[in-house]
Amino acid sequence: MEALRTRGWVTRQADGGPYALTPRGTDGHTAAAERVGVTRRRLMNGLTDDQYVETVRVLSRMAANLESASSAV
Repeated sequence: MEALRTRGWVTRQADGGPYALTPRGTDGHTAAAERVGVTRRRLMNGLTDDQYVETVRVLSRMAANLESASSAV
């Protein structure tokens, strides 16, 4: 959060209340969301929704396996 605050993307009330996006942060979030959408469309090219969901499921399982293996060492 400190990095986002330093960039001027978020602000926080002096009393330690919740963080809130600044206009600059809102612009950054919008730009990031657009880039994610473009990337997702490229990744999905030629795949059905079911194939995408299955791929994400398998990759999530593999990541969990790696996390378990690294904590056992």
